[in-house]
Parts: sequence; structure tokens; C-alpha cells
Amino acid sequence: MLCTLKLEGMRFHAFHGSLEVERELGQVLEVSLCVSYDVPLADLGKPDSVYAYAEIYETVQKVVMGTKYETMEGLTFAIAKKLLDDYAETEMVEASVKRGQLYVPGVLSSSEVTLMVTREDLLEG
Repeated sequence: MLCTLKLEGMRFHAFHGSLEVERELGQVLEVSLCVSYDVPLADLGKPDSVYAYAEIYETVQKVVMGTKYETMEGLTFAIAKKLLDDYAETEMVEASVKRGQLYVPGVLSSSEVTLMVTREDLLEG
């Protein structure tokens, strides 16, 4: 059975972006994701058979805090790839990275990048 775990609003003060000020001062990024994975129907009630929220959070945190990315797309892909690499039952990851602090010459409340990455996408790349 396909199960989708959704975690929304994970916030990290991180140092990503194409501008030097973004990489030096950092900004608050909000990460949300849906992780779809297979679970046998008989195992749905067994904690060892479903993904642990804390483990998924820690995996995302390591990616966000571990390497500086110049684009939100690169960071978003790295999150999805890490979850697909580390969790064999994962079929698809939809990951979003949102930021509110933008260095643009105008009014803009936020920007967000969303990627849907499947195991087949990794084979193509």
C-alpha cells in the first residue's frame, strides 16, 4: 500500500543563495515535504514499518545545514535525493523550500520552489 507522510513548516536558519549576503547572514527557510513509500497492508499498525517523523526531520536538517547551495532548486533537489537514497521503500518525494526574506527591488512576501522527484528521475540523471 502506498503511504504518504507529510511534514510541513520545518524551519531552519541556513546560508543558501546566489548572493553573498544570503550566504553570509543567512535566512530562515521553511521546508515542507511529502514522502510516498510502500508499506504492506498488514504492517500499517506496526511502528517499525512506517517512517519515523524525527528521522525524516533529522535527514532534512542535515541536508539544509550541511552544504551551501546557490539555488533553492539545488537545495530542494538535494533534500529529495537524500530521502530517496536513504529510504529504500521511498517511491517519490515532493519537497518545497520557501523563503520570506528576498533581496528584490520591490514588494514580494515569499518565494517557493517545489520539486517532485521519483526514483526513476535519479536513474535518468
